[in-house]
Amino acid sequence: MPTIYTFSKYSIFAYFSFTMGNFKKQLSFLSSKMTFLTKSKSLNRTYSNRPTMKKEGVNDISEFGVSQEYRSLVENAVKYKQDFFINNSTIEHAKFLTLTLINNAKKYIKIFTGDLSELYYNNSTIIKALQTKLQENIKVEIVTKNGINSKQFMELKEKYKELLIIRKLDNDTKINNHFLLVDGTSFRVEYPHKKEDTNKDSFNVYAKANFYNQELGGHIGGIFDSLRDVSTPI
Repeated sequence: MPTIYTFSKYSIFAYFSFTMGNFKKQLSFLSSKMTFLTKSKSLNRTYSNRPTMKKEGVNDISEFGVSQEYRSLVENAVKYKQDFFINNSTIEHAKFLTLTLINNAKKYIKIFTGDLSELYYNNSTIIKALQTKLQENIKVEIVTKNGINSKQFMELKEKYKELLIIRKLDNDTKINNHFLLVDGTSFRVEYPHKKEDTNKDSFNVYAKANFYNQELGGHIGGIFDSLRDVSTPI
């Protein structure tokens, strides 16, 4: 069984206030709280064990190397709309959670990332999942820090002009946490990592996912909207 932690009065939601009047201060404030989210232990329930990697097939979600225990934990969280945080410590976890979030989108998908790297988004499995959602008339909005260098994404963008919106930030931002938000309730938030780390054979990921938290999802949506307002369509 996954390890479960219970914390009493310390609520993470208190750290997501949108009362800042000055936009620059607001982004700085939100950035620090996004960082707090990925590092905090003040979470209702957290799965913290790193499961043994095991390949399970070659198609879609089954291609990723995650244990059956981790897979079941995520699938149940989706099925029963459970509000707890799931740790993400490996690239395989990241891909599995990303694909699960995308596959379960019913209204929209919002992504904030440095670039559309092969590690997370620019691979055939994720792109196929995004295309499926676009075919279902689900809007996909992406804001990047560094633009895109992906022929596949540009082809998708050309095909689904009204549904796939990709933007680049006009200036740098203090918000270093990347995130994926689905339908305002499900999300994955990642703590920043160094670009050179992604070239290592063993790359640790520090992120958390939740598949049903309306309050925090709403706050993350607000952060995305603020970033979108200071970006330009590609």
